[in-house]
Amino acid sequence: MRGAVYDTAEVRTALNPDVYADDAAHNGNTIDMMDGRAQSVLFILATGAITGNTDPSWAVTLEVSSDGTTFEDAASGDLVGDLPTLTDADAETTHVIGYSGASRYVRLVVTAAASATDTAFLAAIAIMGGVTRRAVTHAEYAAS
Repeated sequence: MRGAVYDTAEVRTALNPDVYADDAAHNGNTIDMMDGRAQSVLFILATGAITGNTDPSWAVTLEVSSDGTTFEDAASGDLVGDLPTLTDADAETTHVIGYSGASRYVRLVVTAAASATDTAFLAAIAIMGGVTRRAVTHAEYAAS
């Protein structure tokens, strides 16, 4: 049983560590749930500084796709946990978002809700659980 999680989970970079700015939507990396035949995915979103003129606010959404090209918001029934709206009070915090739907592709999207002067340092990883493919090799995905 030792190493069971390590041997049955796959980790991907879901949102590259960066300072996100302006009021555009920033799409995270596309996660292919079939790469390892995962049954669910857990996103861990870490925040750094969140700043702006007045009340900076960032909306976090989870999008799904069957083809990896056309995305839509995930159904609320497929989410585990809440999609956070990040404010300056959320600086230096961690948020957990789960997905257990049937879509093949998933991604996080962050959008400044208040103004184009808002900035947020964000990063997220995706941990795919229930992976049925054996011989998980974590090193090959370290920079993906």
